[in-house]
Amino acid sequence: MKREQSASGTSSERKISYKVAIIENTDFRDDLQGGVQIYARYLSHSLRELGTEVVCFGINISGRDPERGEEFITEGKVSNFRFLALLFKTAIRLRKDPPWIIHAQRPEQIVPFILTGKKNATLVCSMHGPSRTAVYRNKGRIVGTIYSMLELCGLIVSDSIIFTDSRTRKMYVERLPWLSAKSEVIPGGVSSIFFERKNENKIDLTRFGLNERDKVICYIGRLEKEKNVDLIIRAFSRIIESKNCYKLAIAGDGSLRQNLEQLVKELRLIGKALFLGQLSRNDIKDLLGRSEVLILASTWEGSPLVVREALASGAKVVSPDVGDVGELIRDDIFGQIVSEGSEKSIAEGILRVIEANSGRVPIVYSIEFSWAHIAKRMNEAYSNAVRKNLREELYGEPKNEE
Repeated sequence: MKREQSASGTSSERKISYKVAIIENTDFRDDLQGGVQIYARYLSHSLRELGTEVVCFGINISGRDPERGEEFITEGKVSNFRFLALLFKTAIRLRKDPPWIIHAQRPEQIVPFILTGKKNATLVCSMHGPSRTAVYRNKGRIVGTIYSMLELCGLIVSDSIIFTDSRTRKMYVERLPWLSAKSEVIPGGVSSIFFERKNENKIDLTRFGLNERDKVICYIGRLEKEKNVDLIIRAFSRIIESKNCYKLAIAGDGSLRQNLEQLVKELRLIGKALFLGQLSRNDIKDLLGRSEVLILASTWEGSPLVVREALASGAKVVSPDVGDVGELIRDDIFGQIVSEGSEKSIAEGILRVIEANSGRVPIVYSIEFSWAHIAKRMNEAYSNAVRKNLREELYGEPKNEE
């Protein structure tokens, strides 16, 4: 990469080359992943397709050998805090092999890379929704306070911050106004497989206990408190009285699965509400390809990948206005934004969609979600961050100009 720089008023050309390190506590070859992990995986693939040199730093959960462009931080699954501690060793090693763009998928993962020195690395972090809020609610005050300090440190030292949705960016900028000058919004993309539409009547889901006559509503995600899957099940129990041909497919796993299975028994929905467990990307593609509606009931979100995957597959979405979902579900073509996250409002939203019987979401509306488009924007963000670092090195200019 070439950048024109002038240190004394005369034009000179300086060649700059760098490698991009994608950091995330994930096995980049594991197909059973959540939204952040899938984001990191497909971002790395798409950047390579544009000719960018990328090395993925993650974990190895299957005992395999690393692929080209991949390094393991550790073997086996570890907590995010353990992964953070192990990153210090990697940061020290990378300091001897500059220059890098370090792109961490969580702000606290930037902290170990302060060791690389500002001349040796450009530090970029992604913000996938209001992480601080999620940690406080899920882990408690002590862990939340520790996380908040690490998050703030990561945000301070980052050269560029990529928010995946505008609502989360606004929330953070209101609290930390200096973030405005070094942050932007770039949402996640959608794998090309979700644009490969088939006739929904020809998609075989018998492996999930669904036959060709079943009409399908689905939830895809973690079975955790903030996802409010119990509200989805209760909302489904309201509509099944008049829409007996529908089944609810619940894809994903989590700590509340046993409780949710018990709720299905209590509501007498056995055989109507099906737990599919974690699915591969191809299985999710088929499920969305057969589903009329994807339902979310989350208390909070950032930029949920599954919403874009649903729209690319042609399925409509019913959800509260969380994260950037309201920006995606712009009118009835895309689904329904419900006024509140209650079983009544969710049930009413589902009924409005299925009774409208307006067909699938036209594919033309989903092209903006392609990873090819997103990767180009990310490369531009990297280039801008490198320019800021270079300007500071040559002229001593501050990087955060208010």
